[in-house]
Amino acid sequence: MANGIYNVHPMESPRYHLARANVRFREIRRHVEQHAKSGAFSLTTETDPENGKRRTVLRRTKRTPIAVGATVNDAFEELRKALDQACYAVAKAAGKSGRKCAFPFGETEQELAGRLTGISREIPKEIFDAILAFQPRLDGDKFLWAINAIANHSKHRVTIAYPTPVSSATISQIVLNGSGSLLGPWNEARGELMIAEVDADSDLSIGDMQFGVSLIFGEIEGLEGMNVEPVFLHAESKVGQILDTIQEKAEELALFSS
Repeated sequence: MANGIYNVHPMESPRYHLARANVRFREIRRHVEQHAKSGAFSLTTETDPENGKRRTVLRRTKRTPIAVGATVNDAFEELRKALDQACYAVAKAAGKSGRKCAFPFGETEQELAGRLTGISREIPKEIFDAILAFQPRLDGDKFLWAINAIANHSKHRVTIAYPTPVSSATISQIVLNGSGSLLGPWNEARGELMIAEVDADSDLSIGDMQFGVSLIFGEIEGLEGMNVEPVFLHAESKVGQILDTIQEKAEELALFSS
C-alpha cells in the first residue's frame, strides 16, 4: 500500500535502484573506450632470449583504471540496494523495525538458511522462502550471489581489461615467409597476446590491426576471468524477477495493496 502523505508505493525505491543499475552499467562502455584510446595496449616486437625466436605481441601497457572497476562496482551496488530496500519495505509493512531485514546472501545453502534467524529475521518467512528459491549463494546462482561479492570488493581488483580476440580478419595483412606460429590466445599472466612467433631468419609482415577492449572479472570468487557483461545482465534480470516475486507475495499477505 502507499505510505505517508507522499503516496509512495513501497516498491518504488527498489525499482528505481534496479533502473539505476542499468544506467550505471551503460557508463562502463564509455570508460572502456577511453581506456582503449589511451594507449593501453601496444604492439611490440622482441627476440626471446631463450630460443632466439622473434616475437610480436600485443601487450598491456597500462593497468585498468579505477574508474572502470568503480563503475562496475556501482552498477552491482545499485542491484544490491534494490534487493535490500525491497526487503526493508516488507519488513516495515509487517510492523518490524527494519533493522534486521538485509537481503539474504550466503556461500552455502546452510549459511543462507541461517539468515532467517540472523540479519534477515524481520523478513516474513513466506517471502524469505520465496527468495531462497532463487538460490542467491555461491553454490547456487553464483551470478546472483556475486551482487554482494562485487559490491563489497576492492574497486582496483574488480575488473581487468584485455583486447578482444584478434583474428586474421582484423589484421589488414599478415605475411610469413619461413616458419613460426601466428595468433595465439591472450595470456593474462604475461599481459599479452601473441600475434606471431617466428624463427630469426623468417620474414614477417603485419599490416594495420584493429581490436576492441573487453572486461573480465578480477579477483572475484567464482567469477574470475569471466566476461563482465553477461554476468551483469543475468543478475539484473534475476533482481527484476525477485522484486516481482516479493511484491506478489507481499500483496498475497496483505502487506501491500495490489
